[in-house]
Amino acid sequence: MVKYKFLAFLFLYIVAATSFASLLNINVQAIYRVPLINIRWIDVAILAVIAIYLYRPIIPQRVLSNNKTIINLSYIYLLYMIFELAKSWGRTGANTEISHFFCTLSIFIVIELSTFKIDKQEIVSFVKTFAFLSCFALIIKNFVVLYSFVSGRIIFLDSDIRVGIEFTGEKESVYSEVIIALVYLFGLYTIQNKKTGWNIEKLIFLIAIISIYVSLVFSFSRGLVFMIASSTLIYLLFFSKKIANAFIQIFSILSILMVFYFVFGSALRQRGYDPIDRITQIVKFAADVDDPNWDKGRSLSRFYAIKAWKEHIWTGSGYDNLSNHGLPPDVATAHNFVITSLFHTGIIGTFLYLLILYYLFRNSIKLWKHLNKEDSESSDVMKLIIISSFFWLIMAWTQEAFWEKHSMSIEFLLLGLITNYYMQETGQIEK
Repeated sequence: MVKYKFLAFLFLYIVAATSFASLLNINVQAIYRVPLINIRWIDVAILAVIAIYLYRPIIPQRVLSNNKTIINLSYIYLLYMIFELAKSWGRTGANTEISHFFCTLSIFIVIELSTFKIDKQEIVSFVKTFAFLSCFALIIKNFVVLYSFVSGRIIFLDSDIRVGIEFTGEKESVYSEVIIALVYLFGLYTIQNKKTGWNIEKLIFLIAIISIYVSLVFSFSRGLVFMIASSTLIYLLFFSKKIANAFIQIFSILSILMVFYFVFGSALRQRGYDPIDRITQIVKFAADVDDPNWDKGRSLSRFYAIKAWKEHIWTGSGYDNLSNHGLPPDVATAHNFVITSLFHTGIIGTFLYLLILYYLFRNSIKLWKHLNKEDSESSDVMKLIIISSFFWLIMAWTQEAFWEKHSMSIEFLLLGLITNYYMQETGQIEK
């Protein structure tokens, strides 16, 4: 698990440090990359996974059995993407194409975690630690935005609808949404745990949850509204064993919201951002599909992506760029992983990609059924990670997550750990 601890720590470091870069006017590329070497830290983490995976077969290991489907599909997809890379080499520049290919190589995380056994308690411990440490990354990220907003060190995006921070040298986005649901769900679970009184862990999770509500006012994100509302509902349905407990938890959540409103409400209102008004505005905006700005201009980029895909329906355009197919350079990309995948890999590659995700999420659902047979902290932890992993689909469906190797690596890690745990839970280990 050392390599995955390194990957997780690296992701959280990037999320937090990127926010500090705006305050200190540091070129964000200096944070993303290894000093003196023109390679990203995340690429080093992915290469470490591959190197250790290739080395491990010569060492006796307990191997998971009856899991060949995911492994074989992942290898076929990898070979197919090598074909795509060779087919389109040079269209967008070697650095961009190699960087995108490293995102493809993160599929080795799924291969490795579908091959070798990791002790179940080690998985549970890793997930709990990762969720707790993720609190600090989100707190830093969200409160840096708050500070920048109050102090005036901000830029406005989406016609004054969304607040953002300008980063020097930013050429890519590092999505933190992959850990928001994880922190939020673990926070609710930790805070309502009656076995322990109030301690530093509960306090950190409470602050992280408040920071998520803060970010909701700034981000104007419909996906985040849906994520918070639905994860709250799901949590109450599956983790409240009694109706009375559900009402207590609802009261706790409302109390957190009130704390957030009274602590930050006045500062936000001075900037014209009343929290209640803003969240109400987001909900109305999400429901008003007739609003010409509802899709924030993404229909144009999707039009170009679908048009370009039709030129190569089966195999796609490879490691190409929509700007080579008429999309204005100042317009965002398709913001949909299925449409983006069709453009790059065609029907064949997209089918393989979706099939891998199908088997991974199917294992999650099957594991849930096994976890229902026991009542323990370990089963609760795995249920929380299963729920949070599904929320990645919101980001994948609404943002450009196809080539975002930071969040993609973490999602593959979570789904891989779920599969690993499931194979052990069902006794599918070669002796």
